[in-house]
Amino acid sequence: MTIFFVIMQVLALLGFFMWWKGWSGKSTSWLEGRGWGWKPLFFLFAGIFFQGFVLAALVFPSAQGPAPVDSPLLRLLLMFMWLVVCPVVLFGMLFWWPRFMLPGWIRERLRAGDPVKTAHPIPEVQHLMTKPQNTRLLTSGHEQGEQVGHQPGAARRTGSSEAGSGRLPQLPVVFKVSTGGWWFGGIVGVISAVVLAAAVLGVPASVFEGTSGLMPLYRVLALVGAPLAAVAGLYLLRGAARPEHVRVAADGLSTRSWQLDWDEVERVGVTGDPASQKGRVQLVVSDSVFAREGRNNRWFSGRPLGLGGMVNNEPIIQLQPGLKTTPLHVAELIETARTARGTNYEGPGVPR
Repeated sequence: MTIFFVIMQVLALLGFFMWWKGWSGKSTSWLEGRGWGWKPLFFLFAGIFFQGFVLAALVFPSAQGPAPVDSPLLRLLLMFMWLVVCPVVLFGMLFWWPRFMLPGWIRERLRAGDPVKTAHPIPEVQHLMTKPQNTRLLTSGHEQGEQVGHQPGAARRTGSSEAGSGRLPQLPVVFKVSTGGWWFGGIVGVISAVVLAAAVLGVPASVFEGTSGLMPLYRVLALVGAPLAAVAGLYLLRGAARPEHVRVAADGLSTRSWQLDWDEVERVGVTGDPASQKGRVQLVVSDSVFAREGRNNRWFSGRPLGLGGMVNNEPIIQLQPGLKTTPLHVAELIETARTARGTNYEGPGVPR
């Protein structure tokens, strides 16, 4: 019963943390393609739902004995959370939420006439933004990666070329992956998989047999959760142990797994939030180039489940998420280097 209590409390805290991260604007990727509701409310719903399980374990008797806490007030609070708060939050996630209950940076965008369906304000209202969550992409300061080596002729070869966002820096430049989050997520995923697998197998029996009536439901949910947690954990650990740092050089760009010349890159783009580590830099290439490098990029293809392991369906090479430099600035430098040193592709530039 103690293990069940701890797991439910951890899930509740994780839900509240993820809700706060989106609601405070630390992550804005959830705004991309937003419908009527507000997606971070899902995490608030999850936090309240699992916190309810913790309260239920405290205020209701189990097969092992009476309730640890005999409090009619807590039982009333539990019923209010599950029967009132959870449905209201779920409704706000799918359909509508009162404007005065939205965070200030969202209200600022709505007042300016922004529909708030993109990670950052639309260009027409950017000059009206004052909140830091809305001005991250408007600040001057152009981040770059780590310059490595020294090439005396780099400035001469670059000449006076400039592209898009600014002057081309001295090459090569290396954009490194921040592996801390990958290690943390991988360890949490593996531990979760072990705990959920133990629940499925009922080992040890003293923990999972003859306890609260909620335990059978938890064990059924663990049938789905255990393999998902295992896959996610192993994927994240692989990304931490073998990070794909990106090297941008005069003749092209490369990682430990693949290499592209500048004339092989047709288009550079970003999917997701361009100002956070959740964004992903994408390189559109030809079918012949993808036939050569697509399999080498399979671990960060997004297939399946938005992760990797399968070759992408489209001729797109994706950089590993979680670079220390924001995806926006990585894409800008790659595009600048591509235009200045490679060919300026004028095709449709749209993934097929």
